[in-house]
Amino acid sequence: MFALWIKVGVLTDFVLGHADDYYQRLVEHPELAPQRIASVISRDIPRTFGGIDLRHYSREDAEQKLQRVLLAYASRNQVLGYCQSMNFLVAFFLVYVGDSPKIDCTLQTLCQPTA
Repeated sequence: MFALWIKVGVLTDFVLGHADDYYQRLVEHPELAPQRIASVISRDIPRTFGGIDLRHYSREDAEQKLQRVLLAYASRNQVLGYCQSMNFLVAFFLVYVGDSPKIDCTLQTLCQPTA
């Protein structure tokens, strides 16, 4: 598990020089995500946080940030798009990392197929 975090950390630090702009463009255009995926994400968002302590976020703010990250990822990776429980994974990162391109980059790394 520790090796995974090192890989994610090195990768995110390496690509963030270019990822900020790309991620920001995806966030600014949520309509790029396929509509069928966007509707599934919209249904899953209200079920995500349940009894989780959101630390420094209001529930509404956390849900907006979660939707923004998930739609950006679905736009970037239209083959995978969105799958069940991705919302919980991203919610964990939102609460403990914050809203940033690092979450999108981490999700991209975790969802890459391995050879």
